[in-house]
Amino acid sequence: VGYVFSNKLDLGVRLQHYSNGGIKHPNGGVNLALVRAAYHF
Repeated sequence: VGYVFSNKLDLGVRLQHYSNGGIKHPNGGVNLALVRAAYHF
């Protein structure tokens, strides 16, 4: 999900989960919360 404030500035957030799909135990997986800020010049 993101938002463009202007031609020069945009912000975004992403939630991701990686796992082995339950094919092998233990399956802890990894959860990520990413924030993106970009300034274009």
